[in-house]
Amino acid sequence: MISPKDISAYTDSYFMKAREAAAADSTNPLVIWQIFQKRNGIFCGVGLVKEILQLAEEVWSLEEGAAISPYETAMLVLARAQSFVEFETVQIGILARCSRIASNVRRAVEVANGKPVLFFPARFDIPEAQFYDGYAAAAGGAAACSTEKQLEGFNLYRQTNARAAGTMPHALIAICKADTVRAALAFAKARPNEDVWALVDFENDSARIAVEVLQSFKEQGLKLAGVRLDSSERLVDSGYQKAMETGELSPDPNPNGVRPGLVLHVRRALDEAGGREVKIAVSGGFTPDKISEFESQKIPVDVYAIGEWFLSGAMAYTSDVVAHLEDSTLIPVSKVGRGFNPNPRLQLVKGEGKLAKFMAVDIATHRAG
Repeated sequence: MISPKDISAYTDSYFMKAREAAAADSTNPLVIWQIFQKRNGIFCGVGLVKEILQLAEEVWSLEEGAAISPYETAMLVLARAQSFVEFETVQIGILARCSRIASNVRRAVEVANGKPVLFFPARFDIPEAQFYDGYAAAAGGAAACSTEKQLEGFNLYRQTNARAAGTMPHALIAICKADTVRAALAFAKARPNEDVWALVDFENDSARIAVEVLQSFKEQGLKLAGVRLDSSERLVDSGYQKAMETGELSPDPNPNGVRPGLVLHVRRALDEAGGREVKIAVSGGFTPDKISEFESQKIPVDVYAIGEWFLSGAMAYTSDVVAHLEDSTLIPVSKVGRGFNPNPRLQLVKGEGKLAKFMAVDIATHRAG
């Protein structure tokens, strides 16, 4: 996490100049910073700005992980202007990132009908974001994440000691000369105390490879926990294509990639080979809409893994000075359209409650313009 002593390097220069200007004017009022955003989603990140908030006299906030509505006040911070003005950029930046990730994860979790949703977007963004993303993924309800740095944030939020999740990459199969069975056995040998989930789409014939791995594991006295399907959206799995051509499965007008029919095809093959206990994970271009498609058809997926989509969209926060507090009197100073917008859902997280008498107002009658 960014510490207060390092914040100036991450702060918009005009806030640093504003502090200097306030000092030059010898003005340092006790002001209320009001923070909101414009989308439906999940509020997340306040737990990661605690050090910054130590410089405030009082903080009111929505609960971490709570649902948030457009223009609803998410936080109120009472602080001296000169001591807090330079922290806006970092504070709302962390809220924006974490809320976006948590909201996306929650959308996927809500449509997965209780099945685990794995958080796998690390390769699609800069490494420095992983700690914040892991924290937000936990707030959104992800079952696991894939890197140690994500886990620091994930475990901080959950107060657990979870481990990084992952099956095997295509790279391991390539290293083993395109032999998926060999790669899976190598994985089992290297990680004897870890469940093995074999990635089975390397040869674009997932059902056949899944059965070959299963049989090999049985011969070695090993247990295959599951298989993962990650077929390219540019290809139609060859075994699935044959099953459609022979009438074993209904024709699919869009058969490329990981499709409901492909999962059914692999499930049937595993079951017939005595692998009913082997689970199926799916990945590759999954979104909440695609999960909903699978779930509506009751497709026997056990685990969903999502990567790139979790980084999509935006939840941009705005922070405004809306009032001065002088001798328990609230003096409005806000920009037109950004008036003081108290929210009875806010909870006091720091301070003596000086703003409490201003909080019990019906949120429906106070909207930031």
